[in-house]
Amino acid sequence: MGMTEVNDDEALDLARAIARGEDPVRRIITMRWFTYDVEGEDVVVTDELKAKIEALGGSNLVEVKPEGYAGERVLRFENVEAAKQRLFNAFPQG
Repeated sequence: MGMTEVNDDEALDLARAIARGEDPVRRIITMRWFTYDVEGEDVVVTDELKAKIEALGGSNLVEVKPEGYAGERVLRFENVEAAKQRLFNAFPQG
């Protein structure tokens, strides 16, 4: 499990994926840290990355138990609709 410097493009990609309802940021309940996958490698979500994702989405991230996965937790936007609007209007894909 690695830790990397926060990359703005990576943070935006993760924020957009979360806003679309995907769960790229997850942890097994016995683990301490949330991670995301980069080319098959688990990368730890740092406080800096979490803050950057929240700032991009304009909403806090909250820990949620995904349906059907009792042993996992994911991070999702508290206000998904506001995050979607902000992420897909303020930061157009291109």
